[in-house]
Amino acid sequence: MRKEPNRDQTTCYDFTEIATKAFVPEKRYVFWIGLRKCGSSWRWVDGKEATYFNWISPQPDNYRNNEDCVHLPSEYFPSELLISDVREDAWRVTKICGSSLE
Repeated sequence: MRKEPNRDQTTCYDFTEIATKAFVPEKRYVFWIGLRKCGSSWRWVDGKEATYFNWISPQPDNYRNNEDCVHLPSEYFPSELLISDVREDAWRVTKICGSSLE
């Protein structure tokens, strides 16, 4: 069963806050941070347009024209807060900002 994000939750815009919530030593997760592609822009779940990006090179790549969410791969913690685009239904994606799993 596919887990859908609850978009009524508070969105966080601070990458330090995201990293603090997400970092779990010795575990590898992919964290959706509440950003989604809407047309040609990236927006938080509350509709506010994102203005800062720290993409992993060469991201975003929209692999197979199927990546419309932004995630924070945990293998870069804690030294770097780099983001990448990912499918919404990607395996092992955990939502940490703007939503909870239901």
